[in-house]
Amino acid sequence: ELENRVLERTRELENALMVLRKREHELKESEELFRRLIEASPIPMVITDSEGNIEYLNFSFVNTFGYTMKDLPNVEDWWPLAYPDEEYRKKVKDEWFNRVNMVINNNTLFEPQLAKVKCKHNEQLDIEFNLAIIGDKHLVTFHNLTEYFQIENALQQSEKKFRRAFETASHGMILASLEGEFIMVNDAICNLLGYSEHELLNKNFRDITHKDYIQEDEENVQRVLA
Repeated sequence: ELENRVLERTRELENALMVLRKREHELKESEELFRRLIEASPIPMVITDSEGNIEYLNFSFVNTFGYTMKDLPNVEDWWPLAYPDEEYRKKVKDEWFNRVNMVINNNTLFEPQLAKVKCKHNEQLDIEFNLAIIGDKHLVTFHNLTEYFQIENALQQSEKKFRRAFETASHGMILASLEGEFIMVNDAICNLLGYSEHELLNKNFRDITHKDYIQEDEENVQRVLA
């Protein structure tokens, strides 16, 4: 009976060991798949432990910022490299840890943070940071918004130039919606028609068109739109 019990217990341990090895193999496969996905991601990513040790940088991170694992063994090495200005570094660092503590203490999602980052090749990028805490691992993602801000700034500059040209034009100009409502008027059209800017912006093209020409003008507008 004792031998039978020993044999039965041995079989149970062998089965448990087989299950454990299978789970370990599945875990390794899952981890490898996770790493391949991160490595193939076009978004720069970093994995750290809860102590701030950097365990992994994907190719996109190295390609974007130029820093490698040799440059960044720990998160503390990131701050002076990315933010050489001491005052700005303190501001970004304080804001980062405040947001991280909010996630940890209140079990909330990380609120994305914006900051300017200096790359290894001295280029400065506008980056949006995000964080996901998975167990004792921290996954940080970096979204490069530099081109977006450059386009936005160019559009703002273009709008300013257009507005200056519009407002200072010597001939009367009106910007209207497709429905004929006035959106912008310049000083020249106000002087020409005798209305103030406020008065004109509360009118449409029908209000300043002689009744004998309204139908013809509306037909012309529809023809242009078509």
